[in-house]
Amino acid sequence: MTNELAAWVRSRVTAPATLDEELFSESGQADLVALLAGAVRDVASAVADHVTPGILVSYPVLENCLDTLGTQWQDMSQELGLRLKSDLPELVRCFNGGQTLGRVVHIHGETGDRHRHGRQVITLQFESGLSIVYKPRDVGPDEAFGEFLNWLTESASLPAYRTPAIIRCAGYGWTEFIEARPARTTSHQEMLWRRIGGLL
Repeated sequence: MTNELAAWVRSRVTAPATLDEELFSESGQADLVALLAGAVRDVASAVADHVTPGILVSYPVLENCLDTLGTQWQDMSQELGLRLKSDLPELVRCFNGGQTLGRVVHIHGETGDRHRHGRQVITLQFESGLSIVYKPRDVGPDEAFGEFLNWLTESASLPAYRTPAIIRCAGYGWTEFIEARPARTTSHQEMLWRRIGGLL
């Protein structure tokens, strides 16, 4: 990213107004800002083979696109902060056995594309070490799929499918983060193929 675009990103970030320091550590705030920087890079690379100095002069419509991205990022960040603060007691209860989560230390946003005015699925990692997935959409389908997997396990006598815990809110939700791991032993590989066959 050029200095010009980096300066533009900094100009759109107002940490005191957007990011709650009680919820987000410095590294968590930096990761959230990185989501905006990544979106800027994506848009800029779509209009120029090489992002060069003076790009906003060369591509005047680009600045309007970036302004839209900046506004969407600020709205998304504020919405995330408000929802996290409001739902924190339930997150602690559901995902961490009542133990404190601490502040957000890392945010991973490469889990999906941006939709609905720049919103995207992101994974929040807390000081406690726990990670939780934030989905800015209805998680009803996730719940239904989990119920289907539970039914499949009981009805077809298959190895149990691992379904994440879910908190469903109005128009968005939180889900347990389940880390993908390779099947290292023969028995685990056999179990994997039986589960895949069950889904088919």
